[in-house]
This record gives sequence, C-alpha cells and structure tokens, in this order.
Amino acid sequence: MTPVRPNAQFTNARQTGKKAQELVPAHPHEPGRIDLPRLPAVASGQSRVRQNAPIGFKAGTRDLAAGPALFARGAATAFSLIELLIVITIIAILAALLLPVLSAAKAKGQQTACINNLNQLVDGWLMYANDNGSKYSDNLPLANAQTQSISSTSNNWVLGNMKIGNQSTNAGYLERGELSPYFTQPSLCHCPSDSFKTNGMLHVRSYSMNSWIGSDYMLKGLAGVQAEQGYRTFLTENQTVFIGTSALWVIADEDQTSIDDPWWLVTMSDIDPFADFPANRHTHGYNLSFADGHVEHWTLRDPNTISPLFQIKPQNTDWTRFKKVSTIALPKL
Repeated sequence: MTPVRPNAQFTNARQTGKKAQELVPAHPHEPGRIDLPRLPAVASGQSRVRQNAPIGFKAGTRDLAAGPALFARGAATAFSLIELLIVITIIAILAALLLPVLSAAKAKGQQTACINNLNQLVDGWLMYANDNGSKYSDNLPLANAQTQSISSTSNNWVLGNMKIGNQSTNAGYLERGELSPYFTQPSLCHCPSDSFKTNGMLHVRSYSMNSWIGSDYMLKGLAGVQAEQGYRTFLTENQTVFIGTSALWVIADEDQTSIDDPWWLVTMSDIDPFADFPANRHTHGYNLSFADGHVEHWTLRDPNTISPLFQIKPQNTDWTRFKKVSTIALPKL
C-alpha cells in the first residue's frame, strides 16, 4: 500500500502560520462546501488507524501491542496501592471520630427510654392511690423471698427477687403485683441500659421503691434492718404534705449488682449509706421519679461513689443529697 502524503497546502499552512481553512480548496460547484482529503480505502478485515500513528504501530492492522500509547488514558483511571491506603486511612479516621458520637447518641436514647419507663410507673402508682382512697400501693421488704412462690403473696407493688435466678427472669412476678393493672407492659420495669443476665436471659426489673413509702418497716425494723425512729413513713397521699410531693422520690434506677427485692433500703441513721446502690449506667448517673409524677436524672458527683463494693461514708455528697428526698424527720415534741 502506498503511504498517504500530507497535502502540500496544509504543510504550507503549518509552516507559514496561516489558517488551514483559508487554504482548503472550495468545491467547484458549491462555494460553501469544502473538500477534505480522503483516506485510502481499507481492505476487508483491517482497522482504520490515524495517519499519525505512533512509531512501531503497524498501519492497517489490529496489532495493538505495538501501540501502548493508545492505552495510556485507560491506565490512568486505576488506583495505585498508595491511593487505596490513603482512602482506607481516611475512612478509619472518620469512623474513629463518629463512633463516640454514635455511642453517646445511643446512650442518650436509652436514658430517655428509662425516664419514660419511670414516668409511666409513677403515673400507675398515683392512679392506684386515686383508686384506693389515697392509699399508696404496698412496698414490702419480702425478707422470705427465697421461699415464696408467685401465688404466695400479691400485696406488693411488684414481686420477685433479682438475686434468685428463676425470679429474676420471670415476668410473672411483675404481673402479680398491685401495680400490674396500671402497667401497659411488664417491660416498663426494665431499664434499656440494664444488660445484667441470668442463664442468658435479661433480668425483668431494674427499679425499686423507696423503703419509707408503702410500709412502716423502717420504724419497726426487721431481720437485718435496724428500726429507725424519728422519721416519717408515707402510706397515704395526705402524709406527703409534710415534705412536698416534688421532694419525695418514689421509684428509682438501682444498680444491677445491688438490686434484690423491690424495697430500696434507705438508712437515715447513716448506719449503712447506700445499702441499696443507685445505678450509674446513664452517664455515671441514675434516674428517679418523684411523688408529683416528674422524673429527674442525677449524676453521681462524689468520686467515692463507685460501686456497692466500696464502703460509702456518711459525708458522701451523693448520699446526703439522696437522703434529703427520701423522707423527713418528725417534729420534736
């Protein structure tokens, strides 16, 4: 095949700097039409190639190996190993920044759900009093819980001891309680952040009730609990006027290693501060409901309020704050 020579006029145009358009010959019959040089015919089975094919490229054939420059554009779209490592590093950094935020959002959501649970529980407690002549539901220590069956007693706001395996995971003990008709569901007694399990099953209750409400065992005493005279118990609504319903806690979030029966022991004599320990699963704090129906979140601020395994001193600031909303001293005669 005879090689195609460039048109002389185009060659001159490149040399002189003139516009190629001015030098392209016009069509003899149609002045507005331009005739461009045509490529020679290509035999069957051959590919058309550019006239300025790279050196070493065999014109008119499919020998692509001879023209690596044709693939330079495609090769540029691939990622190098260093680029991939940079992308992976950036993703890891973003994940490290986002995970604490997502964890905090999850913890906040669980805290809100716990507050909602306590709101509904204390509302049920108030409705029970309204339906029973202002008498509060029973709140007993259940000292013999180890030998009790579900049907042995029902005169308590809920039943069940979280230290006993078959009771800690059995919602039937909640459903036999006095407040059960006022619950929308037994799961309200469980804090979403409470992950404590027995035999692979979550405990059914995370909350307990103030021992100065619903019974007078704090005045009489019982096995293992010393009687404490000089403080008021609250069995009916009219007795709360002495302290104020907004300053008397009712049901609170108890530590999973401390919780046993539904009766939260509060020793006003400081003989055993935090005998029953508040939970610290909500940003190192716990939630507690009050007799007027509102719920608060309290942060444990004293550095010595760590866990039930550590002895709490009477001067502990978290303990003294807790005592002030548990009961009130009787007036001296």
